[in-house]
Amino acid sequence: MVKGFNAESEKPVFIYKPNPAMEGVFEIYGFFDDVQDYEPVGEYRPVVEGEPKELTEKCVSNLMALLNNRKEKMINLENMTPGRLLFQIVGNDNNDAEENKYIKIMFRTHDGMGVSEENAVFKLEKGVFYERFIKKS
Repeated sequence: MVKGFNAESEKPVFIYKPNPAMEGVFEIYGFFDDVQDYEPVGEYRPVVEGEPKELTEKCVSNLMALLNNRKEKMINLENMTPGRLLFQIVGNDNNDAEENKYIKIMFRTHDGMGVSEENAVFKLEKGVFYERFIKKS
């Protein structure tokens, strides 16, 4: 998406909404020109029990800022987290066709000592960038 004079008023390509059926889980939507609407393209699911919902939502908001190429919208979470946030793209352990249509990214927290701990899983449809957004540019 090219930023222009009206970039602030343009619809973002990616948005998120809380999943009404699952507490703490956020659904990720992408806007598609061919249908002129948002469609589900992934989810963000915390792994750590007891993480404040406010922190989880700010993490998702930062992901949307990155996906929408709006880094200036990112929220500084330094005071809310105990260490560094790391990520790793992980493969699917099974041959489930439904699961294999997603890229899975595991977020981990590391306090500078010992082993990092799983924090959240971010799933996004494979090809969502290339096929629907980058290819059009």
